[in-house]
Amino acid sequence: MSTTTGNEEEVDTLKLSSCHLVEVLADDSLLWTWSYPHLSPQLRTICTSKCNVILSQGVKSVREEEDGTTDKEGGFMMQGKNFHLDNLWFYVVFPVRPNGAKVSGSDNKAVPVKMVGVIVVAANFHKEMYESVGNVLYLTYMKTGDASLVLQQFLSLVVEGNCSLPKKKVFTLDDHWLSAPYDNHQIKGEIILRFGLETILIYTALQKRKRIVVYHYDIDVLSNFTFSLPALSNSPEVWKAIYPWIDLNEYELEFTKNNDFYIMGCTVAGVESNLDLFDLFVNIPAAEISVAPHAREHISMNKTHKEMATFMVQLASSETTEDEVVASILKRNEEIKDKL
Repeated sequence: MSTTTGNEEEVDTLKLSSCHLVEVLADDSLLWTWSYPHLSPQLRTICTSKCNVILSQGVKSVREEEDGTTDKEGGFMMQGKNFHLDNLWFYVVFPVRPNGAKVSGSDNKAVPVKMVGVIVVAANFHKEMYESVGNVLYLTYMKTGDASLVLQQFLSLVVEGNCSLPKKKVFTLDDHWLSAPYDNHQIKGEIILRFGLETILIYTALQKRKRIVVYHYDIDVLSNFTFSLPALSNSPEVWKAIYPWIDLNEYELEFTKNNDFYIMGCTVAGVESNLDLFDLFVNIPAAEISVAPHAREHISMNKTHKEMATFMVQLASSETTEDEVVASILKRNEEIKDKL
């Protein structure tokens, strides 16, 4: 979907912070091959842990594209996972070639390389663009096995906004600026039709800037859900409050500790027992929404809220498209904002 929904985070400049190559060896160990310019030891530990989770859930095969872009008709998929920590967005890309192609020169290594991943770190959120950057760097490394050429590509993107590709093609960031940070939202089917009238609880928590925790065991489902929620709000500030994948460790939780508003995704089922973490809890597999006892008076609803709940369900139950549903909700938000 390319329709602008009005809730996009402002993205007017490339905000690349760093880039990193990791290799999965034949013994399933994870090797940090190259980093530029650097990553703190703590963040590297977090990245390693999350890479291991990604690999344990499995990485689907993809069809390689020379220009590093997504070919939806051809079935090309970049296996991108994202998380947000320390005011930085991490884009972890693990593309896999179905033909079993190897990194150039990898046969000379003591332990063969089974898979290559790229971690792109940036100061802003733009899933499609930064994962495309990761895929370009991945292809460069796969074809050459030379990290210095990956560095050249990275610096060219930072300085020039483009880089060269095989067959005299050019990857240009300008091709991505006009797209939304996330254009695969699924408000209609995965949220409104799944939760029905209770969707108004999520809507109200967003409007009142409450702490929302979302649970699902699958990272892709979890991320899609959390990234879809800003489409219910007219404020671009919502993007800064999204933590799509948080593990229940002290270091990661520290970044949300003093926040009154966030959308936190978690793959740990036991997160529901941590009432101090949320005002609203969304259990996607069970299709259940619960309000924490301490937040019930703050997520109360008036007549306008109830009318909005009915409006959203009727809208989603009609023949309207996803983009039409989102546009209608955003329009209604403007009409009733003074009554909420």
